[in-house]
Amino acid sequence: MRPSRPARWTGRLLRRLAVAGGLLRRPLARAGRAWTRSGFQLERAEYERRSLARLAQLIESFRRRGLCADAAYGRVGNLASFGGLSSLPVLTRAKAVALFEQLRELYREQRDVYAKGTGGWSGEPVHHYRDRRVDDYGYGMLIEMQRVAGWRPGMACHCLWGDPRELGVDYQPPRGLKGALSMVHLHGCYAPGERELTAFLDAVRADPGCAVYGFPNLLLQCVQFMEQRGIVLEPGVVAAAWGTAEAMHPELPDRFRRAFRVRLGDYYGSREVASIATQCEHGRMHVNARCIVEAVDEQSGELRPEGEPGSLLVTDLFNDVTPLIRYQIGDLASVAWGRCQCGRGGYYLPELIGRPPDTITLKSGARFTPHFFSTLTMSYPAIQRFQLVRRGLEEFELRYVGQPLRAEEQQRIVALMTAKTEGAACRLTQVEELAKADSGKHRWFVDRGCE
Repeated sequence: MRPSRPARWTGRLLRRLAVAGGLLRRPLARAGRAWTRSGFQLERAEYERRSLARLAQLIESFRRRGLCADAAYGRVGNLASFGGLSSLPVLTRAKAVALFEQLRELYREQRDVYAKGTGGWSGEPVHHYRDRRVDDYGYGMLIEMQRVAGWRPGMACHCLWGDPRELGVDYQPPRGLKGALSMVHLHGCYAPGERELTAFLDAVRADPGCAVYGFPNLLLQCVQFMEQRGIVLEPGVVAAAWGTAEAMHPELPDRFRRAFRVRLGDYYGSREVASIATQCEHGRMHVNARCIVEAVDEQSGELRPEGEPGSLLVTDLFNDVTPLIRYQIGDLASVAWGRCQCGRGGYYLPELIGRPPDTITLKSGARFTPHFFSTLTMSYPAIQRFQLVRRGLEEFELRYVGQPLRAEEQQRIVALMTAKTEGAACRLTQVEELAKADSGKHRWFVDRGCE
């Protein structure tokens, strides 16, 4: 039964008060929110000066604890711009795994420090440490970055996620009101069917003015479900929406807007650093002032020219428990500086390509993403889900879950695959289920190397 309008207004007001009250009681959250908001208004020289001063303070704290021993770290206080950061070591995933063992000994007796992992769905899991101070700063910064995405205090969030245990929601309502004032409603399932998607849409309709977000892959499945049944939400039911945690299919934003009657933004983050960048209403991917981001050459480590893609390095200025300094997060992106029509300035990501394991490199060196195959399979309703598997450079297999295809359909798909992969040997295989990552998350593309 849909709640009455006064009841919805009351619920919205209570949520708004809960958010405001939470911020008022947590001074570090207020400080984090102010740091992020002010970062959008600073000129470039002042932005970099302030960030480098914060980094120097952070490194000094780590050095007192026996971390960041490299002599280059001691010279950070003399840097005049982000360009000088290239003198610092890059924290690779392998180094992060070794660092965690060192931190384990350091924080063994500190009960206020806890470990958190990435889940490792795209490679070896990376663990790091956090504490309440880090969480409080991050909460305030999360609030401000979600405002960039269109969220406002009092706006409930309906999240279409693979597994609610992965979400790690930062928001904690006041004690005693947790059930009544919870902002985030989780709808978790890696392979949602009619029952799960219907329940999700019913919950969204019953909470007008809400926000919707989740895995782009799951949001795409929801949009396909709506299109097949002619479902279109009324304007205003969803007031803000964004996809996060994986690359977005290029057709999803337009199709989502037609089904949900609201713009779908892109929200970029990680388990290690949380909110890194998010799209505003004009489509620009604004970088959180919590981070210093650099794009470097994948092989040499040299800084890429502004606007040209490279391996993304992220420095978390507000984790004073784990030195995530020039952390190679594993994604490819370009970085630039500029002011947006929305009034915000600062660094932004003109191009966010995603992780190299999720991009396909052909024999000629050309690259493309598996989204080409997603677009291809959309033309065949019998294909419910797919996964591209590569062995070597010249053998591809498209596995799919669904109904059998006619012989001419199979031939057409294989011919298109062969053309796209520069003449590689391609085949199409119907399977009962697709292999998933260790976390249970669906993967568009699996590279089997030369096995």
